Amino acid sequence: MKILSLSSLVLASALATGCAFEQSSQLLSPTAPSGNEGTAGGSSGGSSSSGGGSTSGGGSTSTGGSGFIGAWGSSTIAGLPLGNCSDVSWQINSQTATSITGSVAASCSSGVVVTANLTGTLQSEDAINLTAEGTLTALGLPCQFKLIGVGTRESGDTLKVDYNGTYCFGTVSGSEMLRKPNAQPAVVLEPPTLVSPSNGATLSGIVPQFTVRAGNRSGVTGPIEYILEVSNDASFTSIAARFFEDETLPDTTVAQGYSFLNSKTYYWRARTGHNRGANLSDWSSTRTFKTPAPTEPGGGGSGGSTGAVSGTNPASCNSSKGSDIADCIEARYPQYRRAGASLDQRKRDMKFLRDRLIEHATCKGLTVGLNLKRGGPEVSNDFITFFTLGRWVGVDIASGYDDTRSTLSMMWYQHGASTSWGFPYHKPYGPVNCN
Repeated sequence: MKILSLSSLVLASALATGCAFEQSSQLLSPTAPSGNEGTAGGSSGGSSSSGGGSTSGGGSTSTGGSGFIGAWGSSTIAGLPLGNCSDVSWQINSQTATSITGSVAASCSSGVVVTANLTGTLQSEDAINLTAEGTLTALGLPCQFKLIGVGTRESGDTLKVDYNGTYCFGTVSGSEMLRKPNAQPAVVLEPPTLVSPSNGATLSGIVPQFTVRAGNRSGVTGPIEYILEVSNDASFTSIAARFFEDETLPDTTVAQGYSFLNSKTYYWRARTGHNRGANLSDWSSTRTFKTPAPTEPGGGGSGGSTGAVSGTNPASCNSSKGSDIADCIEARYPQYRRAGASLDQRKRDMKFLRDRLIEHATCKGLTVGLNLKRGGPEVSNDFITFFTLGRWVGVDIASGYDDTRSTLSMMWYQHGASTSWGFPYHKPYGPVNCN
């Protein structure tokens, strides 16, 4: 017959007492964020602002996301007889490209104290293999435990840990939701509702106004803006125009005086941006509108990427001179040159302007193309190739490209053979439709 020692009986009794306490796993309540969380509020309407992709800060040599470094908390460790704990602290102290180290600690109402070492290896930027190995102590008596599991980031500040393991009286398994206690809730944005033009409407002119209505959102702490795209096709592979507009409530009107082509069907959609592009909603549903036939020969607008010219464009758009072509593109697309965009957005805008300039120049009879930066494979955004006098030369087409605080200016600065950029790495642009 197996005989238990007195210390084992005392420990078993103490841990059993702990089991009588609450065992449910509860998220730590985060500190209430400042700002207008849960409201449809935002900054007042005005000039457009950044629509960049989401970015987040990095932890120490993190492989992605915001890293795992920091204090994470839960109310207990399911399966272990701890009782009700005011805080179980999962502290990640260091992180490399492949691993983390830290500790687990808790003081629970049953008198149980937890201390453990925490180690792990990164599976990806949002998943990590974890091992917690240490001691839970009741009435001065130690009990060794070891938990092995996987932590998966469900948002920037929430980590779900599924685990199993052993302790001095058997096996355990469970799942905990860990949260950084001082973190604000995740920002959730629903796409806006398209109000006007109504779907399939034929406009009375070629300079439309667009109206969108705010969608539901939560966790909002910064300004709200709308990104509105108008496309020549239903798949949005040929963008005719893109607009950025700060939110006004309840509806936001986008009226930037942009002229589209006559007798065309366009597709449009919108999305919500938060905090200058730090968070983006999904795209709304897509609607179409039609522009009217011209009232007289030569009517129509600029809204395309084909190099077509109309009376609404500056006189420079009729010229085949490089500097005039740059002035034409600058005048046509002011929304792509705005100051205050994120660097990623500035790159996307510059690529759009580069392509429109190449297409317009091609339609005006110039032989131009893309430039392979330092021989490739990366393609330059603000530098193109131009065939003149029997050879290819390089052309700078933008000023202030890297300074996102300033409005981007289009230019045509042609390099000669005496400069470092006199012999570019030409890459054909592809077919251009000038009709």
